[in-house]
Amino acid sequence: MYSPNGEFQGEAGTLLAAAGLVLPALMEHRLTAVAVRIRRSLKPKRVVLISRALETILERFRSLQLGCPLVLDDGKPFALDGSDTQKVAARLSRAVGASPD
Repeated sequence: MYSPNGEFQGEAGTLLAAAGLVLPALMEHRLTAVAVRIRRSLKPKRVVLISRALETILERFRSLQLGCPLVLDDGKPFALDGSDTQKVAARLSRAVGASPD
C-alpha cells in the first residue's frame, strides 16, 4: 500500500525492503540517466513533477540541465498523489496552459 507520506507500507513496503529497494535512493540513483533521456530522446518543452515522492530529490532536479523549464506547484511537485487532487489538478492545468517560454 502506498501511503500519503510517499512511503510504501504493508506488504508492498515489506517486499520492497526485502528486495533492497529504498525508493528515494533508487530515484536518486536513476536521476542522471533520466535527465539524459529527457534531454536527448524526449526533448520536452517542459518537465512537470507530479508526485510528492519527488520532493526528496527536488533539489537534484533543479540542478539538472534538462534543456527546458521545470514546472512546479509553488516550488514543490504537484501533489497528484495527495488528498486534494482536484485543486492540484486545476493548478497543474493552469501551469501547463501557460507558454513554456
